[in-house]
Amino acid sequence: MSRPPHPLPLPQITVQPTLPAVLADVASSLVPAEDVWISCYLHGARSVHGKARVERDRDAPGGVRLSGRDGVEVEWANSATLLVACPVLHIPPTPVRFPRQSLPLTPGRQITSLAPSPDLARLATANADGEITLTPLPAPGAAQPPSQTFRPHLSTVLSVRFFPSSAVLLSAGSDTQLQISPVAPPLLPARTLRGHKRGVTDTHIIGRGRQVVSCAKDGTVRLWDVGAGTCASTLGTHGWSAALAMAGMQPPRELDLSYLREDPPAPVPDPDPTDGPAPGPGPGPTNGTNGAPPEATSEELPLLAVALSSGSFTLLDLRAPSQRTLYTSPRPSSSPSLSSPSPTSPGALQSLALSPLALYTGSTNGVIAAYDLRMLTRAVWEVRRNGSSVEGLVLTERGLAVGTEDGLPWLLSTSSTSGSGTAALAPALEGPGPAVREEWAGWECDAVRCVRAEGGSVWMAGDDGVVRRY
Repeated sequence: MSRPPHPLPLPQITVQPTLPAVLADVASSLVPAEDVWISCYLHGARSVHGKARVERDRDAPGGVRLSGRDGVEVEWANSATLLVACPVLHIPPTPVRFPRQSLPLTPGRQITSLAPSPDLARLATANADGEITLTPLPAPGAAQPPSQTFRPHLSTVLSVRFFPSSAVLLSAGSDTQLQISPVAPPLLPARTLRGHKRGVTDTHIIGRGRQVVSCAKDGTVRLWDVGAGTCASTLGTHGWSAALAMAGMQPPRELDLSYLREDPPAPVPDPDPTDGPAPGPGPGPTNGTNGAPPEATSEELPLLAVALSSGSFTLLDLRAPSQRTLYTSPRPSSSPSLSSPSPTSPGALQSLALSPLALYTGSTNGVIAAYDLRMLTRAVWEVRRNGSSVEGLVLTERGLAVGTEDGLPWLLSTSSTSGSGTAALAPALEGPGPAVREEWAGWECDAVRCVRAEGGSVWMAGDDGVVRRY
């Protein structure tokens, strides 16, 4: 498949964030009609700033009729979703969704990380003061119980995640520590994991949580034995670049990564329960204990992708007894920006997402790239809407959820144009090509800092202190 020399520009649709309030006012006849603004953008073309007329109409969805003008077309897809098109920019009818739920937990105060519990009983949010707030998520129509706040960290909390039981929380922060805290009172950390020299930026929980992995700005990735409270092994990133984000998964058996190894090892047989515990992983390039806890087998340990401040990513295989660093991508070269033809810094990798056969990365200069894990040496495609940092990426059943610093999140269709010689492409990367599948509205241009998927929904939060659920 041919690859464009520069990231493919994708269009952007923005809708007045107060549209739901306008719809409610018109539907209740508080006002007979009102205009809202809709703007459309595409790099290299003149922006279109149109209007949509909102009028009372009993026969229309929700009792309100929409009509676009000044270059935009708008209609109802259903009672909760708009379809917006812009013919002059060749933007086809694109769904625009507002959040199904908005939780103003800390209005005006940045949320640095969030995590819905797997049982959807509560939501954890964190801030720059080292605090974590646990907010109950009651059933529809039930009373809202009060939130609880505790402070397990000395400074900014950069990552919060629930263990699969939903009863314990893993947090990490700029104070270089990881804390493991039950979510029941008195809300005190039960265990502290220490070893990183700089802020811990992300975490990954392995299986039921007997082991966890962390990455940090000190350029290390650490595997922890939770029960013992010790570091089982430590791996350094290429050039000790700061590790800014991490994603892990159990790779499918059919995924063959031996082409990435300098000396491919012999296949590892399935562990036999009668043979005793399988051997744990060997030590990394820096000091650590020799191997993982006895209960961990190579089948349980994950494949990890780590985003680096250098603009590269590293693929780690914790199942391997040696050569765990499978691949580090070349540092990207400078390229023209969206606003200037002169070369600019390629930017750090700020976010990534990992699927059984594909890797997606997001950079601080707005580029999203897709890689087939079976041929990692070049991106399958790259896209960009503008130069805003891609703060979060999460895979969903319908595509790749994207949270950006410009406060305009969206859903990316992750397929790629098929052609001759592309039989080896991952199924998720085949199809008509990457495109904007949905726009997610409701933000007042406040940065989206964290994105999570849980319970069939995508949860987002950022600088305005509001959690939005799509």
